[in-house]
Amino acid sequence: MNSFDHTSGSFFTHDGARLYYEQHGPGSAPWLVLLHGGMGSIEGFNRILPALAGRFRVLGIDSRGHGRSTLGDGRLTYQRLEADVAALLDHLQTGPVRIIGFSDGGTLGYRLALRRNVVERLVAIGGSWDWKNHAEDQALFRGLTGAGWRQKFPDSHATYQQINPEPDFDRLLEATVRMWTDTSETGYPGDAVARIQCPVLVMRGDEDPLFRREAAFTLATRLPQARLFNLPFAGHEAHEDQPDLCLPVILRFLDDGKGHGAPV
Repeated sequence: MNSFDHTSGSFFTHDGARLYYEQHGPGSAPWLVLLHGGMGSIEGFNRILPALAGRFRVLGIDSRGHGRSTLGDGRLTYQRLEADVAALLDHLQTGPVRIIGFSDGGTLGYRLALRRNVVERLVAIGGSWDWKNHAEDQALFRGLTGAGWRQKFPDSHATYQQINPEPDFDRLLEATVRMWTDTSETGYPGDAVARIQCPVLVMRGDEDPLFRREAAFTLATRLPQARLFNLPFAGHEAHEDQPDLCLPVILRFLDDGKGHGAPV
């Protein structure tokens, strides 16, 4: 069974960080890139990876500082993470790719889709696009501490400590919070999403407190080629909460258009 295990991958050095990535699926199939959420890793996609790896050449990337990737120096920003992914895709000579991005990975997906000839189709799950949509969450984000996170998400912290080559959890959380609260051009794409030309599936769990209904509906109206999927009985991690409900929609969207995935 295909799964991200943080043992079978490779490293790519870019902008002062060693980025960890794994590949699964047939080498002749179309590329599908998986971008995880903040304070997570590629293992967060393991519930849907087997179905995806049966049809696509899946590339999972640990964002800098997360999983087995090192943080490097300087600020952690969405712009910097975007540049990391773009450099790795260029290194692997993928050509245009399909992307599934969860949360921060969805935000990265929007930014990457604004580049020319990088993204063919994008699935954004709970991906914020404008800091104004969660301005009321800014105080919540700024109040996050390493001790509080360890208490609320002990498994997340334990996994990070076990696999990260240069673990400094408090530093990573502080850097991530600054990224979440970044209101400058290095942060969320904002109104620029209207320039995204590729098809985008905007997906959210109906009980997601971070990517609210209004933000998702507004985004879908701004995007030139958008599909909107509000998934019932799911929260922020919709693909983990309801994989059997979301997978058929994701696969149909990814297979639509010219290139199709490999036969099952």
